[in-house]
Amino acid sequence: MDASGGGYEHPDVLENQSPPFVRDLFDLAVGFMESYGYVVLAAAVVAAVAWIKVVQPRLAEATDRAESARYAAYEQSDQHSERKQRQLSFWEKKQAELDAEAKRAEKEREVREAAKRAQKVADHELLMQGKSTGRSNKPPPSDPTSSRVKSDKPKKPRFRADDYNPLLGPTGGSSSGAYQRFQPSRPARS
Repeated sequence: MDASGGGYEHPDVLENQSPPFVRDLFDLAVGFMESYGYVVLAAAVVAAVAWIKVVQPRLAEATDRAESARYAAYEQSDQHSERKQRQLSFWEKKQAELDAEAKRAEKEREVREAAKRAQKVADHELLMQGKSTGRSNKPPPSDPTSSRVKSDKPKKPRFRADDYNPLLGPTGGSSSGAYQRFQPSRPARS
């Protein structure tokens, strides 16, 4: 700091240097990997295979055993039996409702079929007496004015011509106007 030359002199270029203990540790790690790198890699592969083939299956088996023991204890509890009983009663109630609905639907179907049979018998008797044309007797519409009648509205003019095709573009497929496609001229034959 002193201008007389005694003291600390500031370097022209600043360099960020690591502390010596970090450099020593890095050099030690690099030297170890240079010497024993393949051994470390082989040990890591063996450890990974042992983990996958031995340790994980044993852990899964232990957790399965613990889970099954816990479930067995739950099955023996009163809470499980009450829940199972509620489930069974709910299922029986639903099944009874479905059975009643099925019986009701079957009775309605039988009533409809009986009415249809009676109508067919009545139609056949009318046909035998000559009072029917043999066509099915459909009830006439209750309101004769309710049938669809064409309106007397005048037709509107169409927006586009009948030969307009949107796939051919605004010119309708003709090659004239601003959208004309360029075609090179053919060379003259001589």
